[in-house]
Amino acid sequence: MFGTKGENEMFIKDDFLIFKDQTLDGRLEKIKAIIDPKFETMGTELIPFLNKQLDSEMYLHIAKHARRSKNPPPDTWMAFSGNKRGYKMMPHFEIGYWDDRLFIWLSALADIKDKSAYGNNVVESVKMIQELDSSFVRSVDHTNKEATVAANMITQADGQKWSQVQTRELLIGQNLDVTDKFFELDKDEQLNYLRQTLIPLIEIYKIWTKKTSH
Repeated sequence: MFGTKGENEMFIKDDFLIFKDQTLDGRLEKIKAIIDPKFETMGTELIPFLNKQLDSEMYLHIAKHARRSKNPPPDTWMAFSGNKRGYKMMPHFEIGYWDDRLFIWLSALADIKDKSAYGNNVVESVKMIQELDSSFVRSVDHTNKEATVAANMITQADGQKWSQVQTRELLIGQNLDVTDKFFELDKDEQLNYLRQTLIPLIEIYKIWTKKTSH
């Protein structure tokens, strides 16, 4: 199950085998042993790129699944945010696994308490989201891997609904199926792909997080 040194530092198809373990302890152990080191390696490589693109310091967070007590986690991820202590309470980036795909998201979750601080910015970003190519998708529920539609079909009403409905979420990014050729790339090629995918998401993030007067 443990690959070569190179495979231990990059994302490969065999990573998805961790989801075959249906026990809580077993899957958590595999996530910690197999996936988390990859998040640490790849995430650490991506931080300088994000810092430069955003001209501000970003921090790496790796999911711990600490609240899990019965069912094994159906997904696992790393996140990047401008807050050292957490990420869910603000727009952030996530890269992680479902059992059949790798997701790359710019996320604005329901955990953001003061949506009014970002609402107008999210609406403003709609035009930029509409210009994304067809490889980008959109979701309104980070807990449902199937809840994706074409990102460029977003409307102004969708943006407004995010700020008006507390439980509404907005995720923009890409989902790479387990069969995608991405998993055949070497580490540097994967990092380059991730950087290129993040570039348009970073521009949207800049709009979401810009200071506004209320």
